[in-house]
Amino acid sequence: DEAHTFCCPSGKKILKYLDEVAPNCRIIYATATPFRNAGNGRTSGLGEIADSVIYELSLNDAINLNYLCPIEGYALPPRWPEGTEDVAKILDTDEHNDAVVAKHIEHRRDGKPTPGIAFCTGVQHAINLAARFEHHGIRAAAVWDSSEGAGKCPDRDGRVAEAMAGRI
Repeated sequence: DEAHTFCCPSGKKILKYLDEVAPNCRIIYATATPFRNAGNGRTSGLGEIADSVIYELSLNDAINLNYLCPIEGYALPPRWPEGTEDVAKILDTDEHNDAVVAKHIEHRRDGKPTPGIAFCTGVQHAINLAARFEHHGIRAAAVWDSSEGAGKCPDRDGRVAEAMAGRI
C-alpha cells in the first residue's frame, strides 16, 4: 500500500536497489492516492513506476458500493484573487472559520451535532478553527500528525478517542 510514495527520489532509489538485488521480483502496487502534487501546479501519477493498472475503483464506484460516504462540498467565503500563494493567510481568519462553523450548524441532522472532520491549511489553522467551534458552543479539538515537524499534538490519542465516541 501507499505505492505513490515510491514516485519520490528516495522511493525510486529503493525500487532501483530491489531491481539490482532481485531482478525477477514483481511488485504489486496499491494506493488510494495515484496522483500526487508535483509542484508548480502539476501532478504526477504512478506511470513512472508502474507498467499497468490491474484494478481501479473510482471514487464514485466506492461511494455507490457504500465503501465511502457521499461527498458534500460547500462554498465558503472569502473568494481570493488568482495567484494568491499563502492560502493560510486567507482561510485562517475568524470570518472564514465562522463560515465553516455556520455551514456545520446548517447541516446538523435533527438539530443534533453532526460529526465532522475539517482539513485545515496547517496546525495553527486547525487550532484556530477548533477554537471558533468552541466559541459557538460546539465541542471541537485540533488533531495533527507530529511527523510534519509541527510538534507533538497534546493528548492526540485522547482527542481521537473523544471524536470516535462522538463527544467532539
